[in-house]
Amino acid sequence: RGIGRAIAERLAEHGVPAPEEIGYELGEQAWQAEMAWPSAKVAVVLAGDGEEERKRDAAYAAAGWEVRPAGGWTVEELAERIGGTK
Repeated sequence: RGIGRAIAERLAEHGVPAPEEIGYELGEQAWQAEMAWPSAKVAVVLAGDGEEERKRDAAYAAAGWEVRPAGGWTVEELAERIGGTK
């Protein structure tokens, strides 16, 4: 949770709205995202390269979401996709 808090604080500095959902779950499989902005279809997930993470990422992509682990996003990218100032 420390990483999510750090990202949220950095996003706030860029004028990005707080995550609309913490602990978001997608679909019947309840694929977990740590932070999500459903209105923008953007999510931050836990890192991992196992089969479950690949299935989760594929499920989000199939639903039209852009999803990456915290380290896969820059604050600027998230600001651009969610809204905020650079």
